[in-house]
Amino acid sequence: MSFNRPATHGIPDSPGGTPPSGEQRAAFAQGAALIAEGKVEEGLTVVNNHIGGPGSWEKRPEPRKAVNRANARTLLGQVNEQRKPYSRAEAEGIRLRTLLVGGAQSGPRFGIVLDALEGAMPNATRVTIPNAGHSMQMDNPDALNAAVLAFLERP
Repeated sequence: MSFNRPATHGIPDSPGGTPPSGEQRAAFAQGAALIAEGKVEEGLTVVNNHIGGPGSWEKRPEPRKAVNRANARTLLGQVNEQRKPYSRAEAEGIRLRTLLVGGAQSGPRFGIVLDALEGAMPNATRVTIPNAGHSMQMDNPDALNAAVLAFLERP
């Protein structure tokens, strides 16, 4: 989904499209292998530390860790995904009003995807939720709810 933007360290070559390559693919594969062996904590540590930097799993709040643990096995199916990349033309073809939501503290790859979608979708509205990362519904539920309700109230 990068629409001709160069890939950068830790960002998939095609956000939202082909499976990640390089270091990210290796980290996800290593994490998934550990989870498959029943070493959930170790697997999540590898994946989270790759995405958020060294020590990010240890710094993660316990409620967020609990959600990650409960969903850890979903990583097993993601490792070998073969999603077809979507194109700018496909994004431009989305004519319905669409709310694009990002967290102010989300990782850079999410912003790259939102930038590309916002530039391609003719009826997109973009909001950034303050004091929130990728899990906006947990980080700042009031701001997320307010943004969604405001969007839905507009004609």
